[in-house]
Amino acid sequence: MVLYYIQLGANESFAAQKSLSLLNSMGTTMALKWLLILLGSGLMFLPIKKANTKVLAGQASSRVAETAEGTVSISTYIAAALLIIGQIVGRYLFYATMIGSTVGLN
Repeated sequence: MVLYYIQLGANESFAAQKSLSLLNSMGTTMALKWLLILLGSGLMFLPIKKANTKVLAGQASSRVAETAEGTVSISTYIAAALLIIGQIVGRYLFYATMIGSTVGLN
């Protein structure tokens, strides 16, 4: 990204300068994007609590297998939601800050 900002700053076209000024004014949105992505990634690495799989006398093995599966915790869902929202904010930034320099096919 640093090289891209340098290239935008060095470019003398009006579209590049306007895109750079829009990008600079959306610093809070960019910080929100990175915060959501980093929080979501960090939550993905938290240990997941396993279900209690103690087998009691006379308990069917199929019931033990059912309790051992499906141990996805709520933090995994929250992490996935944070990552998706962060990516949506990033797409918004991408499309909101780019000013086209030409119209039509050239």
